Amino acid sequence: MWTCAGLLALATCAVAITRDQFYPYGPELDQRLPRGSEVPSPEVTLNVPIVFYDETYETVFVNNHGVLTFRANLPQFINTEFPLPYPAIAAFYSNVDTTDEGAIYYRETNESHILSKAEESVQNNFHDYYDFRPTSVFITTWLDVTYTSTLHDRKNSYQVAVISNGTESFVELLYPEREIQWIQKETDALSLPDAKAQAGFVAEDGRVFTLRGSGSHQIRNIISWTNTHEPGKYVFRVGTIPRDSNIAVPDEYNETEIEIAEESKTCAQSGPSVCHMQARCVDYQAGICCQCSEGFYGNGKSCIKNDVPLRVHGKLNGVLNDVHLNDVDIQSYVVVADGRAYTALSLTPPVLGSSLQLLNIMGSVVGWLFAKPSSTAKNGYQLTGSLFNHSVDIWFPKTGDRVTVNQEYLGHDVFDQITLDADVRGSVPVILSGIKLDIGDFEEQYTIVEPGLIRSDSSRTFTNKITGETYEQRVSQTITYRACRYAPPSADDTIPSTLKVTKNYLGYETKNNIVRYGTSNKIVPLGQEDPCIEGRNTCGSYSTCVVQGDSFSCVCNKGFNKIYVDDVLTCVDIDECAAGTHNCDPNADCNNGEGDFQCRCKTGFIGNGIECSPLSISRCQSLSCDVNADCLENNGEEPICVCRPGYTGNGQQCYEVDERGCYEGSGCTERPPETTTAPNYESEYNETFVLPNCDYYGCTCPQGYYSFKDERNNDLCRVDTGDVPTPITDNNDTSIRCDSDSDCPPNAACIADPHQYSTDAESDQFLGHCVCPEGYVGDGYECIEQTGTSCNCAANAHCTETPTAELLCVCNTGYHGDGYVCRPNFSCTNNSDCEYNAECRPDTATNEYTCQCIEGFKKDQNEACIPDGQLCNGALCAEHASCLYDATIEISYCHCDEGFNGEGISQCVQTPLSCDLVNDCSPYASCVPADNTYQCVCQEGYLGDGYNCSQEINCRTDPYMCSPHASCIKNIEGYECECNNAYEGNGTFCVAKPQPPGNFLVTSDGTSIYRVPFKYSPREFATPINSGISQVAVSVSVDCFSGKIYWGDVVSNNIKRAGYDGSEFEQFLNTGIISPEGLAIDWSARNIFWTDSKKLTIEVANLDTKVRKVLFSVQNISNPRGIAVHPQRGKIFWTDWNRSNPKIEWANMDGTERSVLLGSPDVKLPNSVAIDWSRDRVCFADAGLQVIKCIDLHSRQIETIAENCRYPFGLAINGDKLYWSDWRTLKIEIIDTITQARGQIDIPRSTIRLYGVANAPSECPGAANVCSQRNGNCNAGQLCLPNGSGGRSCLNGDANYLP
Repeated sequence: MWTCAGLLALATCAVAITRDQFYPYGPELDQRLPRGSEVPSPEVTLNVPIVFYDETYETVFVNNHGVLTFRANLPQFINTEFPLPYPAIAAFYSNVDTTDEGAIYYRETNESHILSKAEESVQNNFHDYYDFRPTSVFITTWLDVTYTSTLHDRKNSYQVAVISNGTESFVELLYPEREIQWIQKETDALSLPDAKAQAGFVAEDGRVFTLRGSGSHQIRNIISWTNTHEPGKYVFRVGTIPRDSNIAVPDEYNETEIEIAEESKTCAQSGPSVCHMQARCVDYQAGICCQCSEGFYGNGKSCIKNDVPLRVHGKLNGVLNDVHLNDVDIQSYVVVADGRAYTALSLTPPVLGSSLQLLNIMGSVVGWLFAKPSSTAKNGYQLTGSLFNHSVDIWFPKTGDRVTVNQEYLGHDVFDQITLDADVRGSVPVILSGIKLDIGDFEEQYTIVEPGLIRSDSSRTFTNKITGETYEQRVSQTITYRACRYAPPSADDTIPSTLKVTKNYLGYETKNNIVRYGTSNKIVPLGQEDPCIEGRNTCGSYSTCVVQGDSFSCVCNKGFNKIYVDDVLTCVDIDECAAGTHNCDPNADCNNGEGDFQCRCKTGFIGNGIECSPLSISRCQSLSCDVNADCLENNGEEPICVCRPGYTGNGQQCYEVDERGCYEGSGCTERPPETTTAPNYESEYNETFVLPNCDYYGCTCPQGYYSFKDERNNDLCRVDTGDVPTPITDNNDTSIRCDSDSDCPPNAACIADPHQYSTDAESDQFLGHCVCPEGYVGDGYECIEQTGTSCNCAANAHCTETPTAELLCVCNTGYHGDGYVCRPNFSCTNNSDCEYNAECRPDTATNEYTCQCIEGFKKDQNEACIPDGQLCNGALCAEHASCLYDATIEISYCHCDEGFNGEGISQCVQTPLSCDLVNDCSPYASCVPADNTYQCVCQEGYLGDGYNCSQEINCRTDPYMCSPHASCIKNIEGYECECNNAYEGNGTFCVAKPQPPGNFLVTSDGTSIYRVPFKYSPREFATPINSGISQVAVSVSVDCFSGKIYWGDVVSNNIKRAGYDGSEFEQFLNTGIISPEGLAIDWSARNIFWTDSKKLTIEVANLDTKVRKVLFSVQNISNPRGIAVHPQRGKIFWTDWNRSNPKIEWANMDGTERSVLLGSPDVKLPNSVAIDWSRDRVCFADAGLQVIKCIDLHSRQIETIAENCRYPFGLAINGDKLYWSDWRTLKIEIIDTITQARGQIDIPRSTIRLYGVANAPSECPGAANVCSQRNGNCNAGQLCLPNGSGGRSCLNGDANYLP
């Protein structure tokens, strides 16, 4: 282990490596990747396999973006945080572009001098491998690479060497001095920013190991840091790594000790390694501290730009009221300039929804973190930099309920969002669904007990808005963080602070299962009189003095509970094991201790006690360890005894370490304090764009950004420039500023303020502020629905009643708007905006500028200004037309004069003599009426202009004109040969179409679309064909005819598609789509059907023409999700998981004969539906009943296929096997309907829930319909939709969505 003295000596003598210390490289020795920004890598076959995370790989891919991958190449830069989709060795993962400059070289070699250099690197750093002899080194060199094809002022050079002997592998990473000059691509105004460069390793099962500083601004120090005593050089053992372990570092390397030692140096020695890039380093006698620079604030290690809105996100797990919370999304948006925090818990269990209003501590800790500071008081971010642990004990005296919340704030991620993990256990009072709670303004005192430890003790009272019942909770909080140890004590730091919380908002949205909290927060000093100066003398053992108003209270330390003995407060140990508030694994024993507890895996299991996995064969049984030690398997060698935390020794004998770091026989020599703080992902301010962050039903922009659409109509988040959504303070207005409704609290709307304009030079948007819209009352922070029987419409609007009996304001003709604000059409800013004979002047009714005709002119029906005297009821009559007056309807109109035909306005043409007068048609033609005259038309079977007709030669008269694989089809022009489905050609000659290579599953984990083989092998495994952090793909479907995969993105609000291999990616439909949760494709008729859970619609579109139509909308639709089609029957089926009325409906494809196929109690929470072609039945996955069932379409009998499914979501069928995704197991589950055997398919790189599942068959099912050929003879602009009776309906598309 590196000692502090050794580290100090290293700082003075170590010299950073240079490019000369690279392994030999260059065009004479190596192969070279082609130039470009998206370069596909060849699969390089290895002479000696590479062992990586205990997997053996015979091939490797060299990718453009600073990374080697196994299994598949990575030609495109995926803008995401690790893990990547494939096993990877990332030297410096960044968006490299070698179009004009830079080169990437690679080769495998067994040259003796190379092997000797590699052997020395391994043996010098891993002493147990003193006899390691490599037989191959795979060298990849990125030389002078940039991120753009136009600017070359900054370049990066680095090298990776994979050292192998066939059974073990090591990786050497080399970063020469001054050769890392950029850490992320600089983007223009319409591009997305990249994540900061990342370096590390990704296993096939998703394990990740990152180098220090990876994904943060500190990655720039990779050239001066090391794990080998040579700055810029790193060596790792990557081969035989067990599943419960990770990458091995050199023997004498300890990153924690290095970080501690760096802080004890001077600013000149280690300031850049410790402090944020927007901070200054301050030298003190014993070490250094960091302070944020002007314009930024934080704790010096993390600094953020003043008043820039921020975003916090994470996951909540645990057990509350005996209900499991599994990966509940936590999303917070903070208006820093106002100290206002909005927090949402998404996808919460419905049974807990209303009760979770009592857990507003989840929002208030974010409020403390970014409270508006006053005077010398500091908020949480200024103290912790968002790296801290937060423990809360909440007790409800009235009911006796108690809940503990433990949160770990992990700092900033690669996109500068703050991340956290939370765990909650216990119980709260049950709040019935539909009950809204209110919490008034309150104050809490926070006391810095010692540097790095904060305590708070307070009470909060919630009120039932309907009954007035109150719920008091006693809140005891403990916050631990790493404070700077070397700054001299300051009197201000010891003064307790008061957090003032106002404008509280609580709410639960039953439709989307979202709990919302909103708070305004300010933190101020308590005052010079500290009640705890006296109070500390009265508090007993295991307690801490905490300020409470102008007084104090003695609060028991974490792990202790207070009782009164003879009216004296006494703190006694809490037995977490007996109380059930521990977080031990079910296969672990809970052992209570003084103020704490320990989890220990039971015999036959291995792990840390919180997670225990079965141990098939344990060699620890024969080893005798100290009672305070654990036996650990040792990677194929003999097991060893390791002392537990708080003890030291050789494992056979362990001694307790006291609070000074001393133990028996040690001479009481203090040791440097240990730390277990999480990796420090630092904040770095990006003045560009990012992708939005989304939960299941919607998305929001991260901290400091607001919604924006680029020229491709992509949803992006644009950086805040200080005007969105900060409060307007120059006129003492405390309302929230905004650009759109998404910037406002629930039920509030963004109203434009004509006096405030965007400061963005590229934007002409009005800035506005959040107000409660018509139908709601409040201050813009909270808007409460207002009931009434009338409208309050604008002056140029009227009130109308909708089919659902709701009152709605609609603008009058000639005006546009939302009914509450109506503006005239044809608005203008100057005369150049107007047509001829018109000028821009104020409208007398609204005082807004519109284009109006000048004197002597008047608008016609086309809004053109023409001389007033020439108008005929607003129109100018054509030549040979007269203005006539209809006395019945009292309207003037233009009418063509006698002998002329036309509509009288655009033209009047002379009427020719028709065939009914001259009888000049061909003998094979007829004189038929047409458009108020007569014309000659050739009879059927003849061609010509009606005057000359000759017999048509076609496939009807000569069927041998067509291929045996074609049909004679009648169209508008006659008959012609057309190849049948699955064949192609000109109709006379038809050959079988090549079938797309199917026979696999398709699924999605939200961000990635996976192609999953039915059987795994070394060359067949789950691979993503499309990935993007900006998407949440809920639904997937397959067009087996064209070999395309379709998916619905509920974040980007569109339907996308790509080939089976991921090629030909495009946005199929991107307008009028909000939340497409279900997709189904009729490959025969070339139509796609989908459900939209936000619009409450069932819709259809043609796959080729994109003509689309809404089949059903709103009426009797609540929560539509899964959908399936039966082309042969001409039917569609869809699920509606409305908890009060769940059902599966069906209808004809043309929208007729809609009815309920199954309802309650046969279904409870139907998520998806699929067709079993071999048995002609409909199957569905029900998460409420936890079953997979099928219903026979002939007998209507229901059969249960699989029971005890934990949370089935997507469903697909292939032959006799059914496949479904499960939100609890995070895998694809399988059942064989013949043998009833069950199994699982794991998606190794997917660690989150899977959504839709679809089958890509080897060939399409034999189910055709009347629309299969020539669009069923419907017009090209129409949809051909089977009517369920063997016929079809030709329907026009909706005018709003014309392609």
